[in-house]
Amino acid sequence: MVCILSKEQLPAFIKENYLVTAHRAQEAVKALYGQLIEEMLEAELEHEFGYSRYDYRNKRIDNAKNGHTRKTVKSELSPLEIKVPRDRKGEFEHIVLKKYQRHISTIEAQILSIYMPRE
Repeated sequence: MVCILSKEQLPAFIKENYLVTAHRAQEAVKALYGQLIEEMLEAELEHEFGYSRYDYRNKRIDNAKNGHTRKTVKSELSPLEIKVPRDRKGEFEHIVLKKYQRHISTIEAQILSIYMPRE
């Protein structure tokens, strides 16, 4: 099982986000899940382009990052609004979240398969 927060970080996270009800805990998990998907999309684009977000000097291609597009997708938790990074030419297709994909429950299985040991 993958744990985003360590046992030491969890009490601080609960206190910082004032997680005193199940609803607030669910909203916090939803926010973390959205951030995780956004970071995965950023990592895909960085890997494809070969330079990180602020390291444009090492850019070796004629295409470039060009901001984000907001997209609402359905998940097991509830609808999430995701910021999807885009490229200037519009040629890059994300693997984690396809261009017209609106439901991301299959991504949850993909994430687990990445981190779960294979037998």
